[in-house]
Amino acid sequence: MAIGTSIFLLAVGAILRFAVYYSIRGIAIGVVGIVLMIAGALGLLLSFTVLSRTSRRRTVVQSGPTAAPGATTTVAREETYSDEPVNW
Repeated sequence: MAIGTSIFLLAVGAILRFAVYYSIRGIAIGVVGIVLMIAGALGLLLSFTVLSRTSRRRTVVQSGPTAAPGATTTVAREETYSDEPVNW
């Protein structure tokens, strides 16, 4: 779930929960709003978690006769992607 979709679900859920006073027999609009807000919050948390994992960088400190004193090199972490399903 993308960040934009999560924010949209949060907004729609808040509108249904706090601003809509229409009632439908058998459906509690306020409860639907709460469920949408929870789904949006979980999606937002998941999106930020995935973004933080893919944007990590690692610093490699070089030592030896060819490296300048205190020299560091920033290397992007290599990611491998596959079309196979992930078994969690």
